[in-house]
Amino acid sequence: MIEFSLNTEIQCPIQEVVRKFTDRSLFPLWQPGLVSSEKITDTSKRQYKLVFQFGRRKMIMTETIEQDQLPEEYICSYEMKGIFNRVQHRFEDSGHGTTRWKCTHEFRFKGVMNLVVRFMYVDFHKQSQIIMNNFKRFAEQGAQV
Repeated sequence: MIEFSLNTEIQCPIQEVVRKFTDRSLFPLWQPGLVSSEKITDTSKRQYKLVFQFGRRKMIMTETIEQDQLPEEYICSYEMKGIFNRVQHRFEDSGHGTTRWKCTHEFRFKGVMNLVVRFMYVDFHKQSQIIMNNFKRFAEQGAQV
């Protein structure tokens, strides 16, 4: 298992950050490689099929919204073959039109991924930081999206 936390300050009011963070039609603007997001269940734990394309490599995963109490807490999990990732997002108004965003990641692995993960820790951390930085830049754009 891998666990780590990331933090950033977003130069944008919390209401705007949450709006942009939850608008699924905007996801491709800040999530690299996202091709589609299709709702597959609409129960208390909404689920989506996410398809990512990186060159010729296609990744399909299931996203489950486990808890939605934004802006205080938003917990979602992502599953694909051999990998489970739970992310807890917390947003706080840090004053003067800025928002503090904290993400806590938990990765668990099965099968061959248990062996490979020892060499990939930095990659999981780096990819999570890239997504956080992408959203920060996107949220701070002056134009209303």
